[in-house]
Amino acid sequence: MFDRHDDIVQLAKALEAAGHPAQAGRLRVLLNVFESGDDAAADEQADVFLRHQPVPDDEALWLLLLEILDDGDAMRYASDKLQAIRMGEVNSSFAPVQEPNQEETTEADGEKRLLERAGNARVYDAGTYQMLWDCAYCGTDKLLGLNHRFCPNCGAPQDTTRRYFPSEEDMVAVENHKFIGADVVCPACGTANAASTEYCQQCGSPLTDAAKAKLKHASSAASGAASSQATGQLAKPSRALSQRTLFAILGGVAALIVVAIVLITWTRDTTVSVAAHAWEREIRIEDFAPRSRGDWCNSMPGDAYQVSRSERQRGTRQVADGETCTFRNVDRGDGTFRREEVCTTNYRSEPVYDTYCNYTVDRWEYARSAETAGANRTPVWADLRLGGDERESGRDADYFLELRNENNDYRCQVDEDLWTQADEGSRWTLAIGAVAGEPRCNSLEPAQ
Repeated sequence: MFDRHDDIVQLAKALEAAGHPAQAGRLRVLLNVFESGDDAAADEQADVFLRHQPVPDDEALWLLLLEILDDGDAMRYASDKLQAIRMGEVNSSFAPVQEPNQEETTEADGEKRLLERAGNARVYDAGTYQMLWDCAYCGTDKLLGLNHRFCPNCGAPQDTTRRYFPSEEDMVAVENHKFIGADVVCPACGTANAASTEYCQQCGSPLTDAAKAKLKHASSAASGAASSQATGQLAKPSRALSQRTLFAILGGVAALIVVAIVLITWTRDTTVSVAAHAWEREIRIEDFAPRSRGDWCNSMPGDAYQVSRSERQRGTRQVADGETCTFRNVDRGDGTFRREEVCTTNYRSEPVYDTYCNYTVDRWEYARSAETAGANRTPVWADLRLGGDERESGRDADYFLELRNENNDYRCQVDEDLWTQADEGSRWTLAIGAVAGEPRCNSLEPAQ
């Protein structure tokens, strides 16, 4: 066991008396974890202490750190620091041990590292920067989210809910940062701890059930200055309509639809008699003759003649024309944020030309009709006389009944069988629209 325990306790008391309670508390936590026998937790706490906190130039403290640390770089740093203290060559500035970033693979110098593609958009890594926070106890502002885990002015722990994105001029880059996850917030004292920490660096409480630090909503670069005033509470989007109002509107629309359906389908029956018969017949005639046509030459029929060609715009094509890039900030939850450059390709429209052909082609087409009509029960077809370049292309026949009741006359188109069956004066049942009074001719049936 480390034999300078009492010296460390005395150092903690001295720090507290000198107005540095936060540093004293963290020193006690470090010593308690070390004495618990949990080597992994002790190494982790010492690593956090060594990297993020201002360490007093006290020989006993550095002996303790050297006893706990098993990381090669950290041990060498602690050993050099201890040697400097003993030789009286103490440097008051504290430089944390740097580690290579193992989180991401870098690309060649000068190339932007692509993070993702989403349709026409490409997202590039534009670097890692420190979030800022304001101390709620002494009012010190623009503290660094990664370096200042405790307020350097009063020692208050960092409040993760008060982190915000810096403005452009206040951005501080983080080099070779190893991201291990969002910070966890101690449930006992509310202090932010690194994701890998098992015990709170402020009060020593276990962090097994600690919640992750809440992330700030991703901001665009243009909103950076405004976000520097944020207090951590994100405004919820207002709802334009309450659920009750929305349900009322939907209910009203549904009621209108039901009423419309009822009005359209609502009918009443009336008895009508056949007053007269009528008919119309048509014979369609085509002729074979030269036809003028125009089409793109690659679609021109093979028997075309008298062809003339010209260049015309057939369409447009989209051609890449530079790109538009914007920046956005993404909170990583550990006191840093990743700056992303989002680039979308711009396109311009260019005309596409092709050869257009005007030509003549011989084709059968509709030319005329031979029609007959009458108001009797003896329909006939027209006496058809065709020329040498004509042919019959089809026949149509329509049959009508003139119906009458006490108040109204109706005209219904029916099939030939019903038209033939319905004698003049015969009585029939017909459905009439209750609103507009239009006849529903498909409902026509003999009256009982």
